[in-house]
Amino acid sequence: MNNNFLVAIRDFLKVYPDSILVGAFAIRLGDYVRPVEEPRSTSDVDFVLESNDFVEFVLSNQEIPDKLKDNFITSKRHQFEHKNGVGIDILSHVMKSDFQMNRELLNFMMENLDKCSNIVTKYQITLRIAKPEFIIGSKLRYIIGNPKGIRKKDYEADCERVLRYLLSENKMENKDLVFIYLWPVEKDLWNEMEETARIQIQAD
Repeated sequence: MNNNFLVAIRDFLKVYPDSILVGAFAIRLGDYVRPVEEPRSTSDVDFVLESNDFVEFVLSNQEIPDKLKDNFITSKRHQFEHKNGVGIDILSHVMKSDFQMNRELLNFMMENLDKCSNIVTKYQITLRIAKPEFIIGSKLRYIIGNPKGIRKKDYEADCERVLRYLLSENKMENKDLVFIYLWPVEKDLWNEMEETARIQIQAD
């Protein structure tokens, strides 16, 4: 594990300890892949802020909140670069973005930390990691809305890895809850990916 990532995560959590780690790094630290597979490498870290922290963050009306200035510089709104070069992206239901995201699901995650995340300790860091079904749900809208997007194949591969893990370990526990916040076309895509994952597991 690259130490720069761990330092950036640790410094961010000093300020926002209830943030939920999502994205490729959550798949890695959450061990949401089968032992025979490797999680995707990534160049940045994605967090969803707890609701009250996000309100404070927005109301600060600064490029970067004072509490982050010791260790982070701003690159773009809601995207920060640690002084060691690691990028931290903050996802939220109100942020402006250049790609589609499931704002309803993100809002639910911000308001319901315990339902959507597990508290784990890895590499001497205690943090909240999104439950695997919520990671899948958070990626589907981009996949559907950006058919030529540069992240589409990576996001598809992430979802497929996590689905193979959930099915092989019989740990699919939050699908129905996530489905409440998905469009019909997203549900269809999930089910297609899940069926493909079942076939792949049987073939292994």
